[in-house]
Amino acid sequence: MDSVKPQRPAISDGGVINHLKYWWMKAGLAFFFLAAVFGMMMRYYYISEIPFVDYKYLLHAHSHTALLGWGYMFVSGVFIFLFSK
Repeated sequence: MDSVKPQRPAISDGGVINHLKYWWMKAGLAFFFLAAVFGMMMRYYYISEIPFVDYKYLLHAHSHTALLGWGYMFVSGVFIFLFSK
């Protein structure tokens, strides 16, 4: 049985760059969603305590996911895709 290999986008028509932009945006949105979930958990923590979750560690995870996750992806994506040829 022959295995079908996925086709890579052609370099000459800008397909690789568009493919990279697509995955870069998906990763940034995934980090944004994760930071939003952590933020909602922190808001809920004031209403009721969440078992097996320490607020200090949740705050630390939220800030790192927000700043080093989607924030970094946004800023570096702007520099890479807007200012490079």
